[in-house]
Amino acid sequence: MSERIRLHWIASLGVACGLLANGMAEETSGTLELSPPPDVADIQKITEGLWGHELGAPITILVTKRDEIAGQLTGDAIDEETREMIRKAHLLLSRLHLIDEDTPLESLAGDFYQNNLGGYYDPKDKSLHLVGGFKAGAPESRSVLSHEIVHALQDSKYDLIKLIEGVEGSDAQLAARAIVEGDASQTEGLFRAKESGEEFNAKQFFTRWETSVGSNPKLQDYPPFLVQDSLFPYIKGGGFLTFGTRGDYAAARAAVFADMPKSTEQVLHPAKYWGKRRDEPIVLTLGEAPDGWQESTRDTFGEWSIMQLLTPPRNHPTTVRVSLDAVINDKEAAEAARGWGGDRIVHCIDGERFFIAWDTAWDTATDARQFDAALRRRVALYPQFEKLSAKVRWQEPSIDGEPVIWTGEGRVATFRRTRTGVRFILASDDEAAAAAREVFEWRASRE
Repeated sequence: MSERIRLHWIASLGVACGLLANGMAEETSGTLELSPPPDVADIQKITEGLWGHELGAPITILVTKRDEIAGQLTGDAIDEETREMIRKAHLLLSRLHLIDEDTPLESLAGDFYQNNLGGYYDPKDKSLHLVGGFKAGAPESRSVLSHEIVHALQDSKYDLIKLIEGVEGSDAQLAARAIVEGDASQTEGLFRAKESGEEFNAKQFFTRWETSVGSNPKLQDYPPFLVQDSLFPYIKGGGFLTFGTRGDYAAARAAVFADMPKSTEQVLHPAKYWGKRRDEPIVLTLGEAPDGWQESTRDTFGEWSIMQLLTPPRNHPTTVRVSLDAVINDKEAAEAARGWGGDRIVHCIDGERFFIAWDTAWDTATDARQFDAALRRRVALYPQFEKLSAKVRWQEPSIDGEPVIWTGEGRVATFRRTRTGVRFILASDDEAAAAAREVFEWRASRE
């Protein structure tokens, strides 16, 4: 049985979170108010009214000191299965140069939570946690609490674990998380508007949220891939739901929770979900690990992760302000990922040796060619291939012809084209690359 893992770091820790706007962590870290705010019942009642569902009982709030939050969500709180999953994700992401080899994923996650979390809801034990330090009655405290109460309402009505854990593949799981967090953020915006007496404008709310959270200087301490991955569900999920509202947000939400988007492509381009002809992912099949090889990862990247994978480090933002439309200052990467139709990736290991076999499908031949060019541009910047000549780097594989093969220092890369597909192999040596070719089964079917 092939083991699959989730690439997305915060999703892997299994909680629904409320992130703080810039400066809020500092405002709350110095106080030690560790009792639940006295206005919980009022916040719960308003949130239930906005969301259109009742929990049926007063919600219990657990309050934790900010400097203890990391210990609740990482370290001993993580079981061995999750820790192994993080280790495997680290191997794959570092070999594709999405993160550095020495990036400590688990401790970074704990640090991220400690510095940026306002609260979280844990569907495993139905507990709602608020990070201590908020002043009772303060707008920030009330809105963060409302956001987390939405997660409790979602869990009560739809079962969050089943909703996210039951989805196949990282890309579809991130799309599901986008709906969960986007809905909570949208309701938080409605809550704030009701509190202030202003009319709610979803576009303005998410733009302000992105500006405030995305400009937090503490996010500069984390790799761009992890920052982008963390903020995606909140902003793009809210925009996706807003697109489909058509004057009745409750009806749109109910429709989406009953039939979740199957890809980040659908979240990024809502018309591909809400349109008359839904653009569903193409399902690609790869074979099992060859004899002597252990499968480490079998997954789907999707448009969102591909967009980041294609972005050269020099085009990462120099400030933390996150532009989720252009992603990271690289229009070529965004355009090259836009025609995504489906993908499947397998990472196999044999001690220190490895291979990555990646099959991708694209909407048109032009899309496939554009992705192939962007992928070769990015892989050419890997340190192992920096000595390749320009002639080799820019040799384009012909459709259904011989693959283009690069040999670098401790790495072999293979690029092969079909009319609407690109097949990529990254391996530690020629033997490993030959083993990778065994897992390709040229079959594709549309769900």
